[in-house]
Amino acid sequence: RWQAWNETTIRQLARECIDAYIDDERYWPDMFEIIAVEAQGYLPASYLPGLHKNWVISLQIDLVLLEPHSGRHLIVDHKTSRRKWAADNHLPYKQAQPTWYQHWWPTLWERHTGETAATVDTAFYFDVMQHQGLKFMRREAPTTNDARTYWLTAAIDTAELLETEAPL
Repeated sequence: RWQAWNETTIRQLARECIDAYIDDERYWPDMFEIIAVEAQGYLPASYLPGLHKNWVISLQIDLVLLEPHSGRHLIVDHKTSRRKWAADNHLPYKQAQPTWYQHWWPTLWERHTGETAATVDTAFYFDVMQHQGLKFMRREAPTTNDARTYWLTAAIDTAELLETEAPL
C-alpha cells in the first residue's frame, strides 16, 4: 500500500499523526528524562557466542527515557498502523524487537557510560498511531527468559543461514 502513495500523501499522513499525538497529549510526561533519541548501537559478534565473527549486533532505538521513580530505562518504539493492532501483537512470541532491545540496551549503556549492565533495568513500549481515525495506543511489551533464549538463538540461526546462502 505504501508504494501506491505519493510523497505528498505520506507527508500529510505524518503531519496528521504528529498533530494528533501532540493535540491529544500522548507524549510522555515531563517527569521522564530523555536519555536518547534515534540511538544507534553496535556490538561485535563476540557478545553473542555462536554468531559468526563477520556479523554485528545492531539496534536503532527511537526513544529511551529514564523513569524517575524506578530508575528504569524505558525503550520506546514508535509505530504507525493501517488498522488496529491485534491484542497480542506486542507479546514476545510475535515480536523479536522488544526482547532484542531489552537484552542489548544495558550492554550498550555500560559501554557508553561505564555503569554496570546488570544494574540497568529496562522496559519496552510500543507507541502506535493508527492511520484510520488517528487512534493512539501505548503497550508495554513484556519479555521472558525463554523469549530471550529463543530470539538470540534465532538470530544466530538466521545469520548462519545467510552466511551459508542456504534457503531461508
